[in-house]
Amino acid sequence: MGGAFLLQAPVSGAFVATLASVEADVTGDSAVETVELQGDKMPGDSNYYQHLLVVVRNAGGDLLGVWNPDLNGGYNCLLRRVPSRKAMEEADRNAEAKDGAARKTDGSEAAPNPARQKGETMMSTRNETDMETLIRERQKAVERSQQSLLEEMQDIMTEEQKAFLKDMMKDRKAFQERMDAMNKEMVRLNEESQKAVDGLFAREQKQSRAKDDGYDRILLLAGRGGSEGAVDGRLLNFTQPKKAVVEFTGVDSLGITADAAYLPDYRYRVTVKIPGRAVTSALEFTGRAENVLGVYGEDGGIARPYLHPHVTSVTSLSAWLGQLFTTQDVLAADKKSVLGTLRVRWSGGEDGSWTPVDVSWQPGPRGKKDTEAALVQTAAAGDWRLYPQTAWVGERVIQWPVVSVSGSPEIQNRVNDALDGWLHEGRADGERAYQVKYAGKNLLCIEAGRRLPDDGVARRIFNFDMRTGAEVSLADAFTVRNPDFRKIINLTGKPKNAFEKAEPAYWFREGSQVVFADRILEAGFQDEEAVHRASVDQENLDNFVKDASLFAS
Repeated sequence: MGGAFLLQAPVSGAFVATLASVEADVTGDSAVETVELQGDKMPGDSNYYQHLLVVVRNAGGDLLGVWNPDLNGGYNCLLRRVPSRKAMEEADRNAEAKDGAARKTDGSEAAPNPARQKGETMMSTRNETDMETLIRERQKAVERSQQSLLEEMQDIMTEEQKAFLKDMMKDRKAFQERMDAMNKEMVRLNEESQKAVDGLFAREQKQSRAKDDGYDRILLLAGRGGSEGAVDGRLLNFTQPKKAVVEFTGVDSLGITADAAYLPDYRYRVTVKIPGRAVTSALEFTGRAENVLGVYGEDGGIARPYLHPHVTSVTSLSAWLGQLFTTQDVLAADKKSVLGTLRVRWSGGEDGSWTPVDVSWQPGPRGKKDTEAALVQTAAAGDWRLYPQTAWVGERVIQWPVVSVSGSPEIQNRVNDALDGWLHEGRADGERAYQVKYAGKNLLCIEAGRRLPDDGVARRIFNFDMRTGAEVSLADAFTVRNPDFRKIINLTGKPKNAFEKAEPAYWFREGSQVVFADRILEAGFQDEEAVHRASVDQENLDNFVKDASLFAS
């Protein structure tokens, strides 16, 4: 639903901080405007900003419009430019041309990707199992089982039975050929299914924003605080700057309506009702539940019927490909263990409203909810928070981070501009993923990866000095010209002597260790086993660190 708000000028001295600032063509006139978020820090609380105000100015600094947000305030407030469909289509064309040029090797297309054939993932930490690899492993297990059975039964089988088994083993090649054919057919069907999803998604994009032909929107995120990680999100339309329209509203930020309950025998059920649909068409998701707070008795029955799982408000709001994507966590009764996540895709109408059109369930993880990595206090830069962003097209998941540095828009933009550069390297609908390797007081380390058109992987390493927003290279962080630098890596690193013939070129911190590598996967290089990599305890590198405060916990 849309809403208009009174145009007013900021009161002199009332708003003491500029929390965020972005440049965007919000009016659709092909000129760039500056959109600022201003706020007043609440007394006695160093993280919460109140009296928020969004101000729009033209390139000359003239005031075009002001919007007074319909929320009291928030933690780690952030503004993001949401590009028009026209801008994203142009970016896609540029990305396709760049990837196409990178795929050419000596005038020909690149060879099949060996890393993908080995089940490699976008991250250097292997946490996925490739379907083809799994099928091959199962085939080998069947062969081993057949051979073992034949050997064990030799003494008790009749000659006729032995002959039968030998004939069966002779057909192993035919069996393998049938399995290979089935595998190829599965791959073909998966590709056809994904193409169908892509086509449907493209049609929904065009229907979602039929009038979106050349103006940017603004996404406002404000953390609510607390352990749930909930956020208030607004999508703002400033095509008429004096009459801002709130397309994604405070009611939308509550998320979709869902109920969760414990079932006997250590199970749970999550019921979702899509707005505008009958109750009989509600979606249900079930899974295995842990016994927290004594919910279950020894027999698996419900011992405390007054305890229920908890469905959070929206914990992530992302805008991508002309659609909105939200997530909501379902927590166990202790509000610590995560049972799963509701993923919702929203489609927009011409009236500015957004409607949930697709809901999916992502089980687990069953571990404790960790909010510390997302929110780290930083004395030099105020406070900062990493907001995870997620979109999906069929089975393809697109994940990327954005960072809020309240009160320091220059630092915030420096970090996010670098991350945006990676985000827009490939087609917008291509797979992307990232991992936060380290989140410290002054240092943020991120490993990011994207899927290449030939199914290969391109990775990026980001090490940010959160006091300035600048990226920190290997030479910026360590005295690499010291001849003992490589020696200490070879001596104390795991594995040892990883860099006897190679030079470290990339680095990131992970826990109490620093990881070094001579190269990373990219177009034209996909051999993970050829990468020289070593992990070294941070304390062993103290004599080679240029700025010890960068690594302060």
